Amino acid sequence: MRILYLSEARGVGGAEIYLERLALGLRDDVTTLAAPRTLAAWAQRVSERGGRVVLHDGWSSFPALVRLAREHDLVHLNLPSTYDGNAGFLGWALTALAGRPLVVTEHLTRIPRSRRREWVKRRTAGAPAAVLCVSEASADPLRARGIPRIVVVPNGVPDPGPPAPMPDGPLTVAVLEAFAAGRGVLVSDLPGLDEVVTGDREGRRLPVDDVAAWADALEGAREAAPRWGEAARATFRERFTLERFLADTRGVYARVTGGD
Repeated sequence: MRILYLSEARGVGGAEIYLERLALGLRDDVTTLAAPRTLAAWAQRVSERGGRVVLHDGWSSFPALVRLAREHDLVHLNLPSTYDGNAGFLGWALTALAGRPLVVTEHLTRIPRSRRREWVKRRTAGAPAAVLCVSEASADPLRARGIPRIVVVPNGVPDPGPPAPMPDGPLTVAVLEAFAAGRGVLVSDLPGLDEVVTGDREGRRLPVDDVAAWADALEGAREAAPRWGEAARATFRERFTLERFLADTRGVYARVTGGD
């Protein structure tokens, strides 16, 4: 399968790491990352790790992007937010002209958008053959807007092997990486994290502004840490491996293209 990953992001964050893992992880397929020229340093890093990268200048590169899309079986558009400004129109337009299916990953769907941006969202909502979200919490606001063809594919992270220090990164991804490293977690009780940290199994979810609850949890964390860590590692292996994430995402591609 030939997959074109399209980014319109203005900076590198968790959404771009998500795209990087897909572009580099599906090595049995032909993958190309089309990244904004403003993110050339990130694109260079992906290239040095073996990825095929093409830089673009947005609408100025539109004819070249259409030709590039025609060389692939589908286009996967990565959105850092809910069709922020005009983001999304580019992927919608080039796939329409190229005659290729569009898969979209939505990030930060719970952030309120202006009326104009909401209009952009609704105008292009029917275009994607599939809309990917990394959690039910991310999918729910889109369902409330009537966005069709939503598929929840939770994130996955590499297996670091033996327990390692707690990593830095986007909140949910950092939690998954902690699980992979055999570490339990204390996290704020925010949407999406209840799908990862369940009860008292891998750690605890705590009220954001309850200082006393956090103090109590920290005091008891040392004793609970071995049990949490063991459960966290098991949850990672069962639900959040990079291999599972790649396989589930590719399954969506196969479904929308009718391919293998």
